[in-house]
Amino acid sequence: MFTMPVAGELCESSWGWPSVYYLHAALSGALFTAWYYYYRNNPADHPSMTEIELEKIHRDKGEIKDKETTPVKEIMTNPVMWAVWLSAFGELMMSQFIVMYAPTYLKEVLGFRVAHTGYFVAVPRALHLAFKIISGIASDRILFLSEKAKMRIFNTIALTVSGTFFCILGFLPRELANYALVSLLIIECSTGFICGGFYKCATLVARQHSHFVLSQIQFIKCLSLFIEPLLVFLICTHNTLTEWRVVFLFHGVLLIAGNIIFCYFATDKPAAFTHVVPTEEQKEALPLEQQRLTVAEVEE
Repeated sequence: MFTMPVAGELCESSWGWPSVYYLHAALSGALFTAWYYYYRNNPADHPSMTEIELEKIHRDKGEIKDKETTPVKEIMTNPVMWAVWLSAFGELMMSQFIVMYAPTYLKEVLGFRVAHTGYFVAVPRALHLAFKIISGIASDRILFLSEKAKMRIFNTIALTVSGTFFCILGFLPRELANYALVSLLIIECSTGFICGGFYKCATLVARQHSHFVLSQIQFIKCLSLFIEPLLVFLICTHNTLTEWRVVFLFHGVLLIAGNIIFCYFATDKPAAFTHVVPTEEQKEALPLEQQRLTVAEVEE
C-alpha cells in the first residue's frame, strides 16, 4: 500500500529508480532500529510495562510443563491439511502475482503510466485488508450457519470469485483497460474473505498443532516467490495479451480447483492427531471419576 504508489511517483521523478531503493533502505533501517530498541523477550522486562497491563497479559494463562510432540506424519497424511495447503498455494500464488507483476501487466499490456500503476495496485490492496478485517469479524459473529458452512462460503468467495475474474482478465484488451481495473479490484476484495476459509479450517482441525500447519503455509508462500517469477519469465517473453492470458488462466484454474477440493474435505471437527492420551503418571494424578472418563474417551 505504501511501496507501490511511492515507487511509481519516484520512478517518474528526477530522482529515478535509485531513489526507490534508497528510501526503502532508510525506512527498513529505521524500523529495525525501533524494533531493536523496544523489543523484549519477556513483557515483564519492558520498562514501559505497567503492573495492570502485565496482569492482563498473564490472566488465565497457565504454565506449560510438558511439551507435546508434534505428530508430523499424521498431519502430513491428513487429507484436510492437504486441501488447506492446496488452497493456500493457489491464493498465495495469486497474491504474489498481483504484488510482483500487476504493475508490469498494467503498463506493458494495458498501457497505463508507471505512476498510475502504483496506485492501481495499492488501492485494491488496501481494500483487501479492509475486507479481511470485516470478513474475520463476520465469520465469528454469524451464528445461524455452522462453522463448516461458513468456511465453505468464505473460501468460495475468496477463491472461486477471484479465480473467475482472473480468467476474465486474460481476455480484456487495452481498449477495455478500465474493466481490467474493476476485475482486479473485485479479485482483491473477494480474496479478503480467505481468513474465514482455509485459515480458519486449519486452526479448527489442527487445534494445538495449528502452528505446524500454518508454518507450512509460510513455506508455501516462500515457494511461490520462486515459482511465480519463473512462470512469468517462461511464458510472458514478449508481454503480449495472449501470453499473459495463459498466466491468468493458470491462476484462475488453480484457484477454482483448490476451492472445489477444499469444500469437499473441509470440516470443523478436530483431527484424530489432536487427541491427547495421558500417560500413566498423569492418569494416577487425576481423581478416580476423571480417570474413568479419560479411559472412555480414549476407547471412543
